[in-house]
Amino acid sequence: MMMREKKFPLALLVIMLIGAIHGMIYMFLIPPWQHYDEPTHFEYAWLVANWRRIPLPGEYDPVMRQQVAQSMIDHGFYEGLGYLPDGTAPDGRIPIGGYSQLGDPPLYYLLTAIPVGLLKTQPITVQLYGARLMSLGLLLVSLGAIYGLVCELTVPGSPLRWVIPGGVALLPGYVELMSAINNDVGAAAFMSLVLWGIVRIVKRGWNFWTMVWSGAAVLLCLLTKETVYWAAPLWVLGIFLSLLPGKWKLFGWIAVGVGAVTLVAVSIGWGDAVIWYRTTDQTDNTRLPLEEAPVGEAVFLVQVEDPNQINGRMTQLSQLIPTDEVKALRGQSVTVGAWMWADVPMTTYLPVLTAFTAERGANQAMQTVEVGTEPAFYAFYATVPETTTNLQIHLSSAGLSAVVQGRVYLDGIVITAGEHPIDIAPRWDDANAESGTWDGERVVNAVRNASAENAGPRVYPWVDKLGSGVIPDHGRPSLVVYSLLDTEKASFYYRATANNMLQTFWGKFAWGHVLLEGKAIYDILGGVTLIGLLGCCAVFGYRFPKYQRSALGLLGLAILGVWGFAIVRGVIYLFNLNIFIPGARYAYPVIGPTMGVLGYGWWSIVSSLGKRVRLNAGWLIGGLGVAMLILDIWGILSVWRYYVG
Repeated sequence: MMMREKKFPLALLVIMLIGAIHGMIYMFLIPPWQHYDEPTHFEYAWLVANWRRIPLPGEYDPVMRQQVAQSMIDHGFYEGLGYLPDGTAPDGRIPIGGYSQLGDPPLYYLLTAIPVGLLKTQPITVQLYGARLMSLGLLLVSLGAIYGLVCELTVPGSPLRWVIPGGVALLPGYVELMSAINNDVGAAAFMSLVLWGIVRIVKRGWNFWTMVWSGAAVLLCLLTKETVYWAAPLWVLGIFLSLLPGKWKLFGWIAVGVGAVTLVAVSIGWGDAVIWYRTTDQTDNTRLPLEEAPVGEAVFLVQVEDPNQINGRMTQLSQLIPTDEVKALRGQSVTVGAWMWADVPMTTYLPVLTAFTAERGANQAMQTVEVGTEPAFYAFYATVPETTTNLQIHLSSAGLSAVVQGRVYLDGIVITAGEHPIDIAPRWDDANAESGTWDGERVVNAVRNASAENAGPRVYPWVDKLGSGVIPDHGRPSLVVYSLLDTEKASFYYRATANNMLQTFWGKFAWGHVLLEGKAIYDILGGVTLIGLLGCCAVFGYRFPKYQRSALGLLGLAILGVWGFAIVRGVIYLFNLNIFIPGARYAYPVIGPTMGVLGYGWWSIVSSLGKRVRLNAGWLIGGLGVAMLILDIWGILSVWRYYVG
């Protein structure tokens, strides 16, 4: 039995009321400044409100920073951290956060500047709560958009109109973020509007006003954050499909598929040395088959570049040394070497060994060498610090002599324990150079694919150049491809990310350091997530109207695009001391479709069970609501106990 829906959307009113109450609780429960990068997000809004312009990267106000730092101290921000900000900095640049937001798209900060400006005569903490209140308003915008999206996909009276947006309103992780000062808030709200507009366009066809407001929402996304740039191509695709009549929509999707395959074909080639990450735009493959190779049948090819050609960053090939090898080499002397030569004689670097330690950061062992046009073996000694956590090898392409153009060839890259004769090359057991003898002594090579025998895919330079303009910190799409192939070393990142995504999706609060209480709580939530995904498989037995197929296809692309980007967001930090593990906040722009997948799955399972015990839809919705409410209360109590005790 379906619940009758009145003309006035009572469900929406109740859901938004729940969201508002829930958001207000977190707004005041989480202490000031205790959200991801909240001090620096607030700084951006404060500068806009007080300077009446968009600040430039590097700008700051010393008085404002002094007030924020003092407020952070007063509210216990630094308790347990073992330090306090230096309030005596001569230039007034008091540190209030590790990452400046200045330079990010400005729209969210223009909005939060409104309450900050209205409260400019009040204490800085009061201004903070004013900015949080603007975020709370955007939470309500997202709930309204999600409700509208679900209504476009369901018939009046459908329980999913309660289950999906109601689940979002009661989701602790989402609501807690949406009561913070963070541009992820704007991204989630505006992307929700775009997705509603896309579904509405696909369902109802061309409508001028829907085109206007949904197009405006796309513009809002582009002015908010790079995580929602995906909104623009999705919107264009939605318009394209809406213009196709009847069966032509199928041909439209076929065209989309062909276009996607073509894009991959022109973006990714073959021939790079696998497991080696390239940060070079050279047109040649990094692996070159060569009959005269000293080891095996291929060599590394590195084009010599001006080291300042790409944003001052040295171009190179890099490899992460596996964790087991790092542990084995800690505190030992090692020999680093390679066969090397070049097109023309030049001075360049031998393979550079970088060891990361917590106390000193990057420790580089490097040595220059003059190479000729014939292969010769070169080596040097280095020491791996006892506290090394991350070990890397880099094949630099920096020319240090008058020659700044050319190609350097390397083969048989080696890192092995002990000090071996540098004037004698090791003899390897096979072309892979994994083990062998060096001056009669058995050695094991810590470098994988050390002679470039194994080839893999490569991402073309034009893709990296475009991608680095969108990905934070000028990240390169090629790093994603290489990390997916580096199962021995990079797989830990994906495991850690999957675990953190699950936890932060349901509830992992503040700066990610406040967890839901209970040893088994996240295991239970993992099971609940799996049940929702399995229950959603019932969708394959349902015959959808044609418009729903296109709408669901577009929502599926939205989920894949946004969640995919969120999952690989930290790949560009694999070579840093502190590897960044992203959370679900980067995927919250598609919280509506995501909860739609889970909500439909849960509903299909409980409704199937309900038919067996003859329970009506109202009781089933109530059961799901109670379960979410219990989780919500548990999240609030977990935060309360952490901060209040």
